[in-house]
Amino acid sequence: MAVKTLEGLSFRRVASILSELGFKASYGAVSDWFHAVGELFSETIRCRRGFIAINDTVVWNLVKRAYLWAAREIRSGDVVAIRVSRGRGIAECFSDIWTSCAL
Repeated sequence: MAVKTLEGLSFRRVASILSELGFKASYGAVSDWFHAVGELFSETIRCRRGFIAINDTVVWNLVKRAYLWAAREIRSGDVVAIRVSRGRGIAECFSDIWTSCAL
């Protein structure tokens, strides 16, 4: 579940990773487990978050510039959201970061 949530992997890929580790699990079983239990864990993790700090940095790609935004939980230092935008206005990325960090 944590692998699927954090890395954005498919259920088939998670089942493949589990089989490489010696566990027998079909992608259907991974999907069923994720939908039954995964949301409970994500809500628990979100409820335990403290203050969130948002930081930006400039990233250059030869000619163009972009802004890399990172939202971090202050107490633990965990990165809870990352976004790249063309403009520096926080309104461009705030909605995406807010949905990732919202209780």
